[in-house]
Amino acid sequence: MFKRPILIFDEIDDDAKLLQTAIKAIDPLVNTIITKSKQEAKEFVFLSKEKRPVLVFVEIASDNNTGLDLVKAIKGDEDTKIIPTIVITKLNDSKLIEESFGNGVAGYMLKPSNKKDFSELAIKIVNYWNRSQLPSG
Repeated sequence: MFKRPILIFDEIDDDAKLLQTAIKAIDPLVNTIITKSKQEAKEFVFLSKEKRPVLVFVEIASDNNTGLDLVKAIKGDEDTKIIPTIVITKLNDSKLIEESFGNGVAGYMLKPSNKKDFSELAIKIVNYWNRSQLPSG
């Protein structure tokens, strides 16, 4: 089970809440933080080691590329670059996929258009990371 919080950065409330529901279905006790603000997300990521998120989900289809900026901030810092960061987005753009992986994301997932498929995808992603050995920092 997840010992530290999971951060969800998404400007679309319904999508963020679907992802949060999938996480809670696997680990009801995990603390999930949803934010639409890049600044708030960065503040949360750069907390002390014991409090920072164990996993970050980022929607990069946001105003002014703030999602991609957040990825770059997380992966560009020595202390936080080990946090698994997963893009979960509606954008199927080969340039963004390459740029995301070039900046160190652990995965790039396309959001399905219907809630049932999105929920199933979210559960699969969270199950994968729940079973993975995650860094302690």
